[in-house]
Amino acid sequence: MSERKDNWNLLNKIGKLKPVGEGSDSNVHAITSRKDGAADFVVKIYQGPGFDAIPEEKRKEVLRQYYTDTMRAKRILDSNPNPLNQSIKIDNENYALEYQVPPQGSVLSRQGDNLASFGQKFIEGKNLHQDRPELKANLNVIIKGFFGHISELLSRRFDYSPQNIKVSVDVKNKKVFVVITDLASDLSVSYGRNPKEPDLDKSIR
Repeated sequence: MSERKDNWNLLNKIGKLKPVGEGSDSNVHAITSRKDGAADFVVKIYQGPGFDAIPEEKRKEVLRQYYTDTMRAKRILDSNPNPLNQSIKIDNENYALEYQVPPQGSVLSRQGDNLASFGQKFIEGKNLHQDRPELKANLNVIIKGFFGHISELLSRRFDYSPQNIKVSVDVKNKKVFVVITDLASDLSVSYGRNPKEPDLDKSIR
């Protein structure tokens, strides 16, 4: 992860910003420089109860660690995208799950002390809480199992949120691709409240 000191105006020079969602930790904007308006990347402006609960002097440290953990998860899934050998039935046929975790991007400051990330690839489609109602109930149970597994591997508590999940179905190859845009549903929970987690977590309260 790199850190940039550029003003927020830099992003406006790169392309147009469009709000696409918000969560406990951030407001998410798509950014594009294409003539057709298609999005290239997302910008996450870190604000909200999950982020505000972290002491200001620890926020960059938390983001650095979170981005490192995200890259660790990416490497694990690049080598084995279905570590629990999970599958789901669709029309009485088994579809294997494959997980992906895209990198978070870079951190930069904007107009004061607020932080934002820039550079995560924009993933087309709706989040799971808005899409795929016929799959959502079963996927909720399956993906929660995966989050428990990846949390154990990374020695970090990450909680499942359908708001951070995008799903696509490959009928030809009988696969369901699960893209996790954020491992942490609440950064203050993942990096500040569990005394059994590493020293970084114990110091952020």
